[in-house]
Amino acid sequence: MARSNSARRHARRVEDLRALREEQPQQFRRVWQLYFQGWASEVGHRTRAQMRDVAEERIPAIFAVFDGARRLAHDVGADRDRHVAESLIHLRHLCAKAVAALVDGRLYAFRAECVYARRGKARRQRESGLAGAGAIKPALSAAAVAAASAR
Repeated sequence: MARSNSARRHARRVEDLRALREEQPQQFRRVWQLYFQGWASEVGHRTRAQMRDVAEERIPAIFAVFDGARRLAHDVGADRDRHVAESLIHLRHLCAKAVAALVDGRLYAFRAECVYARRGKARRQRESGLAGAGAIKPALSAAAVAAASAR
């Protein structure tokens, strides 16, 4: 069976990115960031096309960008990389926001400052080894549980 040009391009991209990830991780991050910017731009382009009603397909065309990015990350083996995972999460939010903008902009609100503030707080707690004021604390201490079970 003959492979299509897009399948050949995808296989070549996977091969190149996999080698780059293993040999030069920093360069891989830069290249992935460029891919991400392109995908974000494509989501915007498809959204504008949908709004002008000149698009060939409806909503699924927007999420096809995310599906392609996720497939590429999985095939490269980088879907567990923090940088790649965060970019995929952000791309998914961009797609959802674009779809909501087509239907009704009030349907989706992504508060980046809240997400990143919570992530930063959790990271600081892990690094310090101390539970902060907002950390989840056990309802009962081990001594209280032992005392209650002894009764």
